[in-house]
Amino acid sequence: MMLVVTRPTVISIYSGAGGMDLGFIDAGFDVIWANDADPHAVRTYNANIGEHAVCGDVLRVLMPDVSPDVLIGGPPCQVPSPPCASRRACPAPTRASRSPRR
Repeated sequence: MMLVVTRPTVISIYSGAGGMDLGFIDAGFDVIWANDADPHAVRTYNANIGEHAVCGDVLRVLMPDVSPDVLIGGPPCQVPSPPCASRRACPAPTRASRSPRR
């Protein structure tokens, strides 16, 4: 009797250039599809990781009809909220937030 072991599959959204995907690949996962809205990031991803990244709005691109084992995503950072758009409007840091961690 032969045991067939397959790598767990991953779909990646908000992939960027693929840093998080590389971590999953190094951990033994198989990224089967990736997406990002930035064409430069997708070109970089496809050149360095594999030709499975698609450029476009994640809500509008056609996703593959598969059931991955894991769905990962690195959503973009949020811009500062209007009250904190300038440093003067932001609350002052507390002493605990300025203390080095030990």
